[in-house]
Amino acid sequence: MNTLNVQVVDYASPSNSTKEDQERKRRKAIDTILKHAEAWPGEIVPLKKFGEFSAGAYSSRYIANLLSQDKGPSGAFKLGRNTILPKSSSVQFLLDRLEV
Repeated sequence: MNTLNVQVVDYASPSNSTKEDQERKRRKAIDTILKHAEAWPGEIVPLKKFGEFSAGAYSSRYIANLLSQDKGPSGAFKLGRNTILPKSSSVQFLLDRLEV
């Protein structure tokens, strides 16, 4: 007689991890973002370099679209033909969108 083994997986919990695990992952991600930002030269981020600043998470085109809708990093300004973002608001933008 054949028996059927069935494994029940709870998909409601993203990875069945505890809240402590999620908090640890969140803190590690925040630390990684802050270390990367500290290594960034200067206090401004040219829009053209946002993809590099965010380690490829967001393209400069996507950020430009968000800026046109007033949903991007705050404090953007024009310097000649270039759009410039303050590093502090760019970091806050990344932290606000962090999911673990």
